[in-house]
Amino acid sequence: MSLSEPVSSPPLGKSLASTEKKTRDKAIKNLSVFLSDPDRNEISRPDMDKLWKGIFYGFWMSDKPLVQQALATELADLVLTITSSSSALSFLRGFWETIVREWNGIDRLRIDKYYMLVRRFVNVSFRLLIRANWDKNVCHEYNLILSGPTGPLCPSNLKVPTGLAYHLADVYAEELDKVLGSLSTSTTPPLPAPLHLLLVPFLSLAAQTPTSVTYKRIESALLEPLLSALAPPSPTEDSRATKRARLSESKEYPNLVLNACYEDPQTEGKVDGSMLRRKLLRSVFEEASRPETRDSNRRKMVFVRVLQPFYSAIKECFVALKSFLRNAQFVKKNGKTGRVTVFIISRRGMTAYVPTRVTPSTSTYYRGGYVPPQPPRPAADVRDDYERWYTEGIPSNRMALSLRSGILSEVGWALDRLCRLCHNEQFQLTSIPGLIDGLFDWPEWYVTEGYKTSTDVHFLFSPHPERARQRRYALESLFVLRNAALLESNAVALATHSHTMPLILNALRVLDYDRDEDSEFVLHIIDLYHVVASRITINSSTPAAYNPLPPLQKIASQSSNRTMIIAALTALTVTLSSPSNATNIMPDAPALGASIRYLPLFVDKPLIDACLNYLYVHISHMSMAKAFLLHPEMPAVLRLLVNLLLTEQQGLEEKVTLDISGPIHTVPSTTISLHDHELTKEEFDMLLPKPEPQRCYDWMKVMFVAKPDREVTQVDFWNLYKDTFQPFQEQHPLLVASDVIKNVNFVFPQAQAMVLQGPVQRFIVRGVDRRQDSANERFKCQWDRSTCPKSVFSSPGELYEHLLEHLSAMETPESPCLWSTCSRDAMSKPSLRSHILTHLSSARTSQKHPSQSENITLPAEDAPYPTGTPTTRTPPPPHNTTVVYERPVVDPPSIALTALLCIRILFRTSFASADAAPRVDADHFGFPGIVEEQEEHDMDAGLGDSGENEREGERRGRKAFVGVRRLMEGVRIRDEVLMGWITEMVDAGISGSHGLRPKQITPHEDPGQFFSNPLNLDVKTEFLQNQLNRSRKGVFLLKPFLIALLRECRHGRTAGLLDIHLLKSEVYLPPSGDARSS
Repeated sequence: MSLSEPVSSPPLGKSLASTEKKTRDKAIKNLSVFLSDPDRNEISRPDMDKLWKGIFYGFWMSDKPLVQQALATELADLVLTITSSSSALSFLRGFWETIVREWNGIDRLRIDKYYMLVRRFVNVSFRLLIRANWDKNVCHEYNLILSGPTGPLCPSNLKVPTGLAYHLADVYAEELDKVLGSLSTSTTPPLPAPLHLLLVPFLSLAAQTPTSVTYKRIESALLEPLLSALAPPSPTEDSRATKRARLSESKEYPNLVLNACYEDPQTEGKVDGSMLRRKLLRSVFEEASRPETRDSNRRKMVFVRVLQPFYSAIKECFVALKSFLRNAQFVKKNGKTGRVTVFIISRRGMTAYVPTRVTPSTSTYYRGGYVPPQPPRPAADVRDDYERWYTEGIPSNRMALSLRSGILSEVGWALDRLCRLCHNEQFQLTSIPGLIDGLFDWPEWYVTEGYKTSTDVHFLFSPHPERARQRRYALESLFVLRNAALLESNAVALATHSHTMPLILNALRVLDYDRDEDSEFVLHIIDLYHVVASRITINSSTPAAYNPLPPLQKIASQSSNRTMIIAALTALTVTLSSPSNATNIMPDAPALGASIRYLPLFVDKPLIDACLNYLYVHISHMSMAKAFLLHPEMPAVLRLLVNLLLTEQQGLEEKVTLDISGPIHTVPSTTISLHDHELTKEEFDMLLPKPEPQRCYDWMKVMFVAKPDREVTQVDFWNLYKDTFQPFQEQHPLLVASDVIKNVNFVFPQAQAMVLQGPVQRFIVRGVDRRQDSANERFKCQWDRSTCPKSVFSSPGELYEHLLEHLSAMETPESPCLWSTCSRDAMSKPSLRSHILTHLSSARTSQKHPSQSENITLPAEDAPYPTGTPTTRTPPPPHNTTVVYERPVVDPPSIALTALLCIRILFRTSFASADAAPRVDADHFGFPGIVEEQEEHDMDAGLGDSGENEREGERRGRKAFVGVRRLMEGVRIRDEVLMGWITEMVDAGISGSHGLRPKQITPHEDPGQFFSNPLNLDVKTEFLQNQLNRSRKGVFLLKPFLIALLRECRHGRTAGLLDIHLLKSEVYLPPSGDARSS
C-alpha cells in the first residue's frame, strides 16, 4: 500500500515508525483521512495491533518537547475524527493494549513524553463520551477497556504495570475537570458528568488489588481529593489558612463540582456536591460489600464510608481551635511560661503535638503575644548503614544502646538500620556486645504484655499510635533475629542464647495464630525455632510448658495460613528428625492428617515439599510405618505419591522414535496370465498361401519377438515351423531346416544362430523369444471339471453362449453342474442355465478406494500368491513399524525423590514378612525354604493383637501396591538404581509377593472378615475345612467356584484335583496328598 492511497487501507506500520519525520507526518495525515471515512470497513483486531505498534514507535522516534506535544495532541485527536462511537472505542482499545504491552520497555529518558501521551488520550476519551451524551452503553464499553484483561486498571492481570494505574489516578479527575471547563463556554454546554460511571474501574481496582500501595495511590490521588472537593467549605477556616492548605495539599475541581451527577445526566441533571458526595460514599461501601473484594481492602473502604464524615467534623473543630490558638497563649499565675499542647487528630489517632513557649511577664497574667511554632526537627539520614562507627564492637555502640534506651525514636532509628544490616552476609550479631539482648527486649514485651492490648476493635479503628509503634518494634526485632539466623555463626549464637527458647515457648503457648495481629509474630517465631529445633531433646519427662510440639501440631492441622502451615510442618520435620525425639511421633498425629490433606495440591511445590518431608520423617520409623499401613487413607496416599512421580517427570523426558521396519515383500494385486502366442485362424489363412521364403519371414514376425537376452533352441524353432505348415506341404512346400534357421537373420538382424560347447552341444538362436499373449482367465471355460480345450473368451457373453452349447449336448434331462469343482446336485436344464450364471465374472473389475494399494504384502519373501485360502494366510508385517517412547534426560527434582523414598518405605514395610530369611533347621539338613508351621503358630500366638495388626497392615499394603502397579509402570527415572526400585515394586505388584514364597498364615477366625488374595496368601487346609463344614447347604451351589479358589490357595501342594465331598449335607476336604472325587 502506498501513502498516496489513504482511504483504501491504513498506512503501513513502517511508515508510521519511520526515522524520517516527513514520512511519519505524512503517514499520520493519511491515517486521519482513512479513519474519518464513514464508508470504510471495520479494522480487524490483528490489523489494529499492527497499526498501533507503528504509532507507538512513531511517537518513540519524536524528539524535542514542542514536537512531542504537538504529535501527542494530533494522535489523540484521531479519536474524534472517527464518526462511529464503536470504531472510536476500538481505536482506544488498541491504544491501551499497546501501552500496557510496551510500557515496561520504555526507558527513563522517554517515560515523560509517554506520560503526556496518556494524559492526552484520557482527555480525548472524555470528549468522546461527551460527544455520545454520556450514553450508558458507551461508558460501560469504555470502562471495560480500562478494567478488562488487557486494560491498564485490570486487578487480576499481574503483567499490567502498576505505574500506569498510578498515573491514571493522578490525571483522571484533573483531565475531566479540564474538559468540562473547556466546553462550558460553548453554545451547547455538555451534560453533567456521571461520576459514578466514570469511577467504576478505579473502585473495582481499589477493591481487588493485591497491593496496598495501589490502593493508597487511588485513595490519595483520586478518591480523597474528589470527595474533599465535593464537601462543603468550612466556615471557620480563615482565608489565609484555607489558601495555604489548598496550595500545599488539596485539589479543587470547580468545573467538575458544578457540572456533575451521579449516574444518569438525562434524568438527574446537575446534582449538589454534598449530595453527590454522600452517594459516592455509599457506592464505595457497596463496592466494599461485594464478595470478590479483598478483606484488607474492605476494611479500608469501610473506613472511607463510615468514618470519613466523623473525621471531617473533627477536622473542622480542630481548624477552629487552631485558628483560636494562633493568636493567643495562656500564662500561669506564678509568672512562669506554661506550655500549650495542641493535639493533631488524624485517622490514626492523636499522633503529634505542637509545643509553644511564651516569654514570662512580670506585670500581667493576661495573654501574651503570638509566638510562631518552632520548625520541625529534620529527619535523620538513614543511608549510612555501613559506616564503621555503627557496627563497632564496643559496649558503647549506638545501636545497642538505642535498642535498650526505651526512647521510641532511638529504637526506631536502630531497628531501621538493623533491618537492612541483617541482609548482609557478613553481619555478626555477636560482634556488638549486648545487641542480641536488646533485640529480645521488644519481642519478650509483646509475648508477656503487648498481645493483650490488641482487640477486635482494631480491625475497624486504628490502635493507639504508641502501641502500634511498640508492636512494630517487636516485629522488626524478631525480623532481624530471624534473618540474621540464616548465617551459621548467628544461628549458633541464637541457639545457645538463654532468651531464645523461653521466647519461642511463651509465644507458641499464649499467642493466637489465627488473629491477624499475632499471625506475623507467630510466623517469625516458628522461623526462629528452625534454628534451635535440631538441638533440643523432648522426652516423656518434659513438662507441657516446655514442649513446643503440641502447638506446632495444632498450627499445622488447624491453621488456614499457608505460609504458617509450611513453617510448622518444617519445624516438626526438623525436630522429629533427631533420633532422640523419635518417641514423640504418634500414629494419630494431627500434622500427619494435615500432610495427607494437603498432598493433592501438586501445583503448590513449597507446601507439597513440607508435607512430603514430614511424611517421610513420620514413616521412617518401623513402628510408625507399620501403623501407617492401617491408616484408612494409606491406599490414597500411595496413589497420590505415584501420581506425583508421574507429574514431576513431565518436562524431564525426551521423545525417542525408533524405526524397526523389516523388509517388505509385495506382489501386484492382480496377476496377468501369459502364454505363448498361437496362430489364430485369420493369421493362418493369411500365411498359408504365401510363397516361401516370404511365408517363413511373416510367420517369424507373428510368432517371435526380438529380445537380446533370450534364446530359443534351433530344434524348437524348426519343430514349431514344421508342425504349423507340414499338413499342407503338398499344396505349399516347406523349407528345409537350415534355410529356416538362416532366415532368422533376415527378420531379426540382432539374432544369431550359434552352437554352445559343453558336455552336450546346444544349438540355439540367441536374440529372439516366443511372443507372449496375456489371457484373462476370468472368461476361461472350466466345464467338464476344467478340461474344456476352448481358449479364453473375450467377454462373459461369449462364455455364456459357449456354456449353452455344452448344455445342449447333454442327453439326460437332469445333470449336475460340471463347472470346475462345483458340487451342486443334479437339476433340470432350465435351472442349470440359471445356475451357471453364478460362475461367470463381471465384465468390469471392482473399483478400489484411492487409499488402497495396488500391491499385496506377503508375509515372507517365498510366500505363495495367490493362495486358495487367502483368509487363513499368515498376517503380513506392517509397512512402517515405528516405536515411539519417552526417556528421562535429567534426574527428578527433590520432591519426586522424597515421594519415591516414602513409597520405598511403604513397600519394604508391606513385604517385610516376605523378605524374612528362611530359617535353617538341622532336621531338614540345612535346606533353605523350610519353615516350621508350629513355630510360627507359637510366635503369632505370643504376639497377640499386635501381630494380627501387623499382618493386617501387610495385607493392606500389598493390596495397595497391586492397585497402583499400572500407574507405577509409567514411572521412568534416569538413575538405574532408582529405576531398579520401581521395577522391583512393579514386579511385586504383579505377583503380590516380593520374589519369595509367601509366608503361610492363618486368616481371621471371623468368617465375615475372612478374605485372601490367592496370589498373596497360603491358606491352611484345616481352616478351610472347618469353615466349609460349618457352612449351610446353599453353599454347595458354589461348588465349581470353591474348587477353583481352593486349588489356587493350595498352591499346587496336592498332586491331584481338589474336590469337595458331599456327604449328608456336610463339606470336608481330603487331608491326604491326592484328592479323589467322590
